Amino acid sequence: MSLNLTRIVLEFLQAHPEEKFTAREIADWIFRTYPAECREKQERGRAKSDTALVQQIAAEIAAQRSQMEKRSLQLRTTEGRPRKYYYSTRDEAKAARSENAGNPVDGTASGYTERDLYPLLSKFLWTEFNLYSKRIDERRAKNSRGLGGNRWLFPDLVGLEDLSLEWHTEIKGCVKEIADRKTKLWSFEVKKFINRANVREVYFQAVSNSS
Repeated sequence: MSLNLTRIVLEFLQAHPEEKFTAREIADWIFRTYPAECREKQERGRAKSDTALVQQIAAEIAAQRSQMEKRSLQLRTTEGRPRKYYYSTRDEAKAARSENAGNPVDGTASGYTERDLYPLLSKFLWTEFNLYSKRIDERRAKNSRGLGGNRWLFPDLVGLEDLSLEWHTEIKGCVKEIADRKTKLWSFEVKKFINRANVREVYFQAVSNSS
């Protein structure tokens, strides 16, 4: 049986939540735990020694990092070298708050919740960009994806931009005839904390909500 590294690595990290491992440490564990599969891989490949095989597995783990992140949003990696992999179910805001402990982003942010910031963002969007914004409350939507599933479906705010606001009547008539758009939709995701610990998850959540 061939090694399914993506599945094996994720299962290993899930069994050791919050513990951090380098690709080499995970590869060592795979070599010890799946000797038959590793031997088969060695016979089919170019790795002539056990050390070379472990190094090859570690390199393949690093190469499949993006694939593993798409398969499990709870997979996290550290910055710097050597990069470490770990599985975390902690809330992104709590994780960011923990990393920023003793070094807050500013002196006032800790007193706000995300919901406190929605009206401020809405006012900013109208004042600066003439966007009509509306809050999307994911708590009131039907949830068929389990706990926290809606946070990947709905942005915090949506905005409507009237592209025809300053158009002349002739331009509006022309656009109507060719059935071109006169408005533009925007989506916004509000976060109190964004740092290296949660930026990947925040980014994918924003992209998912915007689709």
